[in-house]
Amino acid sequence: MRFLNFLRPAVFLEVGLILTFTHELTTRVGLTALTSFGIGFALVNVFVTMVQRRKLTDVETLPLTTVALLVALVAAQVPAALGAITYRVLVASWGFISGGIEFELARRAGFKTAKGRDHRINLILNLALGLLFSLVHLGPRDSVGFLGAYMIITAVFSGIAVYSNDNSKVA
Repeated sequence: MRFLNFLRPAVFLEVGLILTFTHELTTRVGLTALTSFGIGFALVNVFVTMVQRRKLTDVETLPLTTVALLVALVAAQVPAALGAITYRVLVASWGFISGGIEFELARRAGFKTAKGRDHRINLILNLALGLLFSLVHLGPRDSVGFLGAYMIITAVFSGIAVYSNDNSKVA
């Protein structure tokens, strides 16, 4: 059952790889990636929660699952004329809201614990994404590329964190 914990990083990796190897980086591609990410992240969280049947996991993943699903639903409905601004707002919102949730999870776990440290690093990555999309005017190619880079970095870090946490329980 240990492999279930790697499904969440796999969603980040899937979207990051698609954006990395997509030839045409447009706002529409970015919105499609957000839709894919949100739906995939929500489905994986529901699946893992149902299989593991841990109450704490339900509480911890519910806010992130809800935000990811809302981002996906909004991204899927954006008309072409509003694509660029909506994309920036959605990515910045994801960064700030998920950063806030990661802060709360780090506080609950204890900032000095290994799990709290992992949440703090995710907090920094998410806030950096939110600040980048809020403060810097990026073109469509750059903004979609930065989203892909964020997805890959988050996938790698989350995968390492899952592996490290699993090994610390075994030892």
